[in-house]
Amino acid sequence: MLIGIVGKPSSGKSTLINAITKSDIAKTGSYPFTTIDSNRGTGFAYKKCVCREMEKKCNQCIEVSNSETLRPIQVKLIDVAGLVPGAHEGRGLGNKFLSDLSEADILLHVVDTSGSLNEEGEEVPIGTYDPVKDVNFLEEEISFWIAGILEHGWDRIKRSARSTKTPVEDVLAERLSGIKINRHQIKKVFLKTELNLPLDIGEWKKEELIIFSREVRKVSKPIIIIANKIDRPKAKENLERLKDYFPKYEIIPVSALSDILLQNLHKKGKIEYKPLEGKLRKINLTDKESATIDKIQENILDKFENTGIPFILTKCIELLEYVIAFPVADIQKLTDGLGDKVLPDTFLLPKGTTAREFAGYIHKDLYDSFVCGIDARTSKKLSESYEVKDRDIIKIQSSK
Repeated sequence: MLIGIVGKPSSGKSTLINAITKSDIAKTGSYPFTTIDSNRGTGFAYKKCVCREMEKKCNQCIEVSNSETLRPIQVKLIDVAGLVPGAHEGRGLGNKFLSDLSEADILLHVVDTSGSLNEEGEEVPIGTYDPVKDVNFLEEEISFWIAGILEHGWDRIKRSARSTKTPVEDVLAERLSGIKINRHQIKKVFLKTELNLPLDIGEWKKEELIIFSREVRKVSKPIIIIANKIDRPKAKENLERLKDYFPKYEIIPVSALSDILLQNLHKKGKIEYKPLEGKLRKINLTDKESATIDKIQENILDKFENTGIPFILTKCIELLEYVIAFPVADIQKLTDGLGDKVLPDTFLLPKGTTAREFAGYIHKDLYDSFVCGIDARTSKKLSESYEVKDRDIIKIQSSK
C-alpha cells in the first residue's frame, strides 16, 4: 500500500509527512512549490493487537489502556509537488505531480482550513478563500488526468474492444494499469447502473469519458480530507463547511505543526507526550513554551482529543478495507521459528487475500510449497483459497 499526500502548494503537505513519519524528510516553507521532488517515508497505522485476547505478552505493541493494546503497522507514504488548477494540462508542476500520484492507492488531500491561501498557494487574508474550492478542483484535475490517459489512445482502445471481443473492463484496465487502476475497480464502475454508461465504449463521447474517469477515480484512489491548520482563526467554521459540502468524505481535523512541536519537546524531555491518548504533561518548560502548550491543549487536544496525526494512517487502511494477520510457527506459544519471540510480525493485506497468497507475503518459497494454513485459535486447517480475516493468527504448513 502507498498513501499519497496531495494538495495545493503551501497547504502543509510536507509538514504533514514530517509529523506522520516523525522525521524531517520533507523541506517546509511558506512559499509555493517548496516540494519539487517527491518525498517518501514510512509511518504507522494502529490496529488492536491479539496479545491480550490470547493472554500473551508480545512486546511489539503499545498499551493505551488496561484492556487494550495497539499494534503499529508500517505504511509507506509519498508527498508530491503542489497541485494547481490546470495541472492535467501541465501547468505548475502538474506533469510531475500526476506522475508521482500514479503509484498511490489512497490520497490524503491536505486542505488549508483557515482559508489563508488562494488556489495557487499564495497568501491571502485569513478566511477569504473557500477551502471547498480546493476539494472540487483537485478531484477534477485527477479525473481529467485519467480521462486524458484514455483519450490519448482512445481509437486503439475502441478497435481492440470491438475486434477482439475482449471484455470492456479488461481493455480499459490494460490502458490504466500504469496508474494502478485494475479490472475489479473498473467493473465496480460499470455496476453503477445509475451512470447509464454504454457497455459498447465505441458509443462513448467526451461526456461519458469524463463520467467514467470521475467514478473510477473514486473507486481506485479514494480521498481523505486532512483539514489542516485547524487551530487557526476561521478554521473551525470552514471545517463545518467542508462537512456540510462533503458528507460522505472522511474529514480529519489536524494541526500538523502542533504535533511536530509536541514531538520535539517530548524528545528534549520538556514534556511527556502520549499521542495515541492525546495526553501531555509539562516537565521543564520556559514560560513561552508553557504558554504555547496551553494554547495547543485548549484549542486542539481539549476540542479534538488529539492533533489528528496519530490515526490518519489507520483511517486509510480502514477505508481501503485492508486486514492484518499474524504469522506464527507455534500455534500454542504463538512464537516465530526460533521460538523466542511472541507474535513478532504483522502483515497488512488487501481484503480477499487467500491463505496461500498470505504465505507468499511471508516468503516466496512458502507460496510455492504451500500445503495448508492452521488457525491458531481453532487449530483448524485452512485451504489455499481460505480468505484471511482481520486479526487472524495463522501457521503456514509447507512441503519443505
